[in-house]
This record gives sequence, C-alpha cells and structure tokens, in this order.
Amino acid sequence: MHRTKVIISRFRDRLLCANLLCILGAKLYTALGD
Repeated sequence: MHRTKVIISRFRDRLLCANLLCILGAKLYTALGD
C-alpha cells in the first residue's frame, strides 16, 4: 500500500516537472516567434 503511494507521488512529481517544462517551452517558443 505504501509502495504504491510512493510510486504515485513520484509519477505526479514527474508529471509536474514535464508540465512546467512544457509551459516554459511554450513561452520560449512564443517569445522567439514574435
């Protein structure tokens, strides 16, 4: 039970990082596109 919680939290952290990278990438892309 605890193990799955750890895996889920890690997965969520990874998703959060990917989300932030996507947002930053989109901002950079629009900044360069202008």
